[in-house]
Amino acid sequence: MKKKRLEDLIDVQNKDIERLKGIHKKIDALIDICLKEWENNTNRIGHFKISLNFNCGGIKMKIRNGFVSNSSSSSFLAIFAEVSNEKAKEVLMGHKAKKGLKEDLWITNGEEIKKLIDKRDELVDCDWAGVWIRVSEKDINSESTYFLFEYAGNEGDGYFMGEDMEYGEPDYDIDEDIFNEDIQKFMNDITEENGFKKISISYGAGRNG
Repeated sequence: MKKKRLEDLIDVQNKDIERLKGIHKKIDALIDICLKEWENNTNRIGHFKISLNFNCGGIKMKIRNGFVSNSSSSSFLAIFAEVSNEKAKEVLMGHKAKKGLKEDLWITNGEEIKKLIDKRDELVDCDWAGVWIRVSEKDINSESTYFLFEYAGNEGDGYFMGEDMEYGEPDYDIDEDIFNEDIQKFMNDITEENGFKKISISYGAGRNG
């Protein structure tokens, strides 16, 4: 049977919600969360990234809150690791309590992580920013705890253009300094010494669209 897929990047306002309803129960749940957060304010725009594989029942969903333009330059950061002991849990929960990190930090078990890994062993595929995290399902323990952190800075084109805004080319060569202090501290705390395993950190920048 031919594989049936739906892949779309949708600028979502309240008027667009109806065409997403009923595709999958997890999408319906995500819509409910967004409507509560946006409080039916049509000036709030977000991005849904939806990838459904109906043959295996897998689903990937990402959302960025707030205003995101159709095409804009942004940094992007992805961090993945196994939480192997109590020290790692304490470090992770300490960061999750911070307002700027908790919305982008997902803590779950290995079984849920396996559902997100595609046939190319990619857990995160953000090619526009040159950010990938690859991990094989066979290396994931279903009973273990893992976390995935994905963050888009949404700085805008001007941030990467420098002084020559009109004729210059954007410079997407970034380092960790582009991220705020809380995120940098989080990156530095994800170490084997702190009880994390299978650590993958990838960041970059580019034009999203």
